[in-house]
Amino acid sequence: MIRPEKIQNFYETHLITKLESLEEQRQAIVQKIKFLIGGYIVLMVALIVMLFVLLEAWFLSVIGMILVTIGVIYFYNKWGYPYKTRFKTEIVSRIVTFIDDSLSYFPEKKITLYEFTASRLQEYWLLPRVRRSSFFNNWNWESDQRHHSVHQNWDIDGWRDQSWESDRRRYSIWQLDRWDGNVIYRSGEIDRWTGEDYVEGMLGTTAVKFSEVHAEYKEISEYCCDEEGYMETSIRYYSIFEGLFFIFELNQDVNGFTIVLPKNNKITRSIGTVVRLGYSEFDREFVVYSDNPIMARQILSPSLIRRILTFHRQLGNAVCLSIFKGQLYLGITSRQDLFEAPSIFKSLLEDFEYVYEYLEYMYFAKDLVEELNLNTPLGNNGTGNLQQTTPAVLSNDNLTKMIREKQ
Repeated sequence: MIRPEKIQNFYETHLITKLESLEEQRQAIVQKIKFLIGGYIVLMVALIVMLFVLLEAWFLSVIGMILVTIGVIYFYNKWGYPYKTRFKTEIVSRIVTFIDDSLSYFPEKKITLYEFTASRLQEYWLLPRVRRSSFFNNWNWESDQRHHSVHQNWDIDGWRDQSWESDRRRYSIWQLDRWDGNVIYRSGEIDRWTGEDYVEGMLGTTAVKFSEVHAEYKEISEYCCDEEGYMETSIRYYSIFEGLFFIFELNQDVNGFTIVLPKNNKITRSIGTVVRLGYSEFDREFVVYSDNPIMARQILSPSLIRRILTFHRQLGNAVCLSIFKGQLYLGITSRQDLFEAPSIFKSLLEDFEYVYEYLEYMYFAKDLVEELNLNTPLGNNGTGNLQQTTPAVLSNDNLTKMIREKQ
């Protein structure tokens, strides 16, 4: 992890002048917003009084309140947009190049959905596909009143697979109980994909790209009933992953796949062999899947385990890792927009905690490159240092000591 004093020096040397200029712009916008809010309150009070005094004009009063509210929102966004855009182009871009001069920042771009799914991480989080054979009239599909059993008219991918057969009854009950209704459609894939703040470049000789991303799947459910007794439908989106997603080009030839996931209720299926690393603190918080357990143990060295646990405990963010087909994928969950300007009502000069938070995420990724020797090219025999290095034996006591020392 980066040292706080190094961030302090960077802040004072490279950012303070730009932040002072941005602070002047912020204060000018705040003054206009305060005037706008004052006018909004006066107009709203006047319209409310008119609503009760002139009963025949109640419609005009309501329309006036709606238009005034829309106007306030419009001008608030219009005045704040240049400030937020300038913060990204002048401050965030400089923070990115502080990590490495070769990195380039594109606020509007994102990692593609294809690149995310190539990691195979979503395979562990997505619930199986559900598609009822006949839907109801609300959706212009033919209604089927003859079937009442959930097992008679459902097609769920994977239930015939041995790994899913034992969970069939549990998923049937879960579907029936959810919102007191049935899930009638789920694609089993990512249905909505958004993101921003894309960065790409080189860390040493390792190509890297990352951005904020948000992956969601959709469920359509039926439940009983509306006022006339007809079945109704509900569409909801559920998050699969939200946070920073990194992709590194490996310089080593790694066979098979290795997946590291935090232990939580998002894991819906097991693919590959569960690998026990023998470190109770790590095994208590993470689970490792791989089709090459020997390789997985070589990749997950004691020092790498220490870095993952330290980062997870210091920032409280879940970390997931995937190595597959010459790529290393790293996901760090976060529900906040990491590269957005602080609130327009908060001074940029009071502290630089937001700068520290941005850098912590990127430095963890940089440490990962160094830890796995990703900058080391392949040897002539087609195998790199990753395969040739056997991790040292480390007891749980020593691992705990290393983590505490790092904190």
